[in-house]
Amino acid sequence: MEEMTAYPHIEPSNFDLIIVGTGLPESILAAASSAAGKAVLQLDPNSSYGTHYASLPLQDFITFLQSQSSSTLQVPQTDDGSGNYVCVPLITRPLYSSLEINSYSSEPLDNSRKFSLDLTGPRVLLCSDAYD
Repeated sequence: MEEMTAYPHIEPSNFDLIIVGTGLPESILAAASSAAGKAVLQLDPNSSYGTHYASLPLQDFITFLQSQSSSTLQVPQTDDGSGNYVCVPLITRPLYSSLEINSYSSEPLDNSRKFSLDLTGPRVLLCSDAYD
């Protein structure tokens, strides 16, 4: 009997390009490579799409900030000696260099799901309604 794993088997199992992240630059690169006939695997370690370009509800935003306070992770470069592939080091760095999280209320906000906070800060307002 086959043992069940936490992750489903991915077919194909060989890729021309593996992209980490689902932000705009990563998605454009994945789409262009796929359109050129390359086998592409796009992964995102975050629980939401958009990498650093995401907008998150308040509770998800706080969880994201807490995960950013962890240390930098660097995976060492490895090579099997066959020359069949190029392996580059994966270095993950937090989005913010200095972070302090303060909470002024232990009770959840009633309307916290009615708005989202943008990870990259203020942007152009995109809507068809008048802005007062």
